Amino acid sequence: MTNTKKKAGRPKLINRDEVINIAFHLYWEHGVENVSMSSIAKKANIDRAGLYKEFDGEDNLIQECLNLYKETFQLPMLNMIDDTSDLPSVIKVLFDAIIYDGQINFDKLNIELPESTEDPPERANNAAGCFYLRTKIANTKLSNSHIKYTQLYDKEVIRRLSLCIEGAKKNNRAYDHVDPTKTAEFINAQIFLMQSLRSSQTSEEKMLDIYNMIVATIIPEKYRL
Repeated sequence: MTNTKKKAGRPKLINRDEVINIAFHLYWEHGVENVSMSSIAKKANIDRAGLYKEFDGEDNLIQECLNLYKETFQLPMLNMIDDTSDLPSVIKVLFDAIIYDGQINFDKLNIELPESTEDPPERANNAAGCFYLRTKIANTKLSNSHIKYTQLYDKEVIRRLSLCIEGAKKNNRAYDHVDPTKTAEFINAQIFLMQSLRSSQTSEEKMLDIYNMIVATIIPEKYRL
């Protein structure tokens, strides 16, 4: 009787977009700090070594997921903010996207979200708040390139909010004494804080109390939403 070795089959071809989508959902639901490359490979039914080879390491896979989120969620949001935008609506959208996990009723707002050039991926199950901010929180898991990415994005958010606040001041929809740049920096920091609260399952009532306090420092009462 002779023993015959079973020939190894060809490595499974990797569908790059499919793997990015799987990683994106796992990262968003659990946080990048709690998801391993092994768990992504298992979910995608591919070899872990092949996953590393395809993306040249975990850092690049995280960046691909950030890029996906930017194209389908962040850029449409940014494009609605300029010096003509309704500041009360803009602030409500930014915070509601976190508090209510992206479920926003634009019919009640004086603003329209531009359509994305791509069909956005469905949100992950139990995805709390914003993928970008949730990833930003995991600072110890981020590389220098990721940190540079977050810094550039935050800078653009602040620039656009500054323009929006300046325009609102001219229409009396923001207090005259507020400094546009400092106030934009304040809003951006508070959005990050709100994501921390959302990730820790803080109650909706508590988050709304904080939101209302923030709005009260910027917008005259008759214009608040």
